[in-house]
Amino acid sequence: MSRINIESINVEELKNIKYEFVLLYYPGNVKLDRLEMISDINFDEVQEAYLFDDRGQVHLFYDGCDKKAVKFNHFEGDYVEKGYLLSNKYKDIGKKIVVREYLESDEDGQNYVAYTALKEIV
Repeated sequence: MSRINIESINVEELKNIKYEFVLLYYPGNVKLDRLEMISDINFDEVQEAYLFDDRGQVHLFYDGCDKKAVKFNHFEGDYVEKGYLLSNKYKDIGKKIVVREYLESDEDGQNYVAYTALKEIV
């Protein structure tokens, strides 16, 4: 049984969710910053977005023609944490982005990555 809990949320709720960091994909532009540093996010123009910190993540994406959002809360379980170096253009917010890969086992006992979530920038 999976311990991964992903909750669908209404896209309109995104304006009220406050995580520390945000990664936004606009047509022709990517923004990565602390949420407090971005004055206004136009979720109508964003093609994909991640709001995240050490508590969890919200992911906004297109599912066919519809925009959807899901919320995930970090939990203590089996996971691998990886750090990826950021480009120098993000040096004001940190040196690397930390990602958690949550592991589960299949019916044969083989581990696999069941969910990947952004965690923080350090």
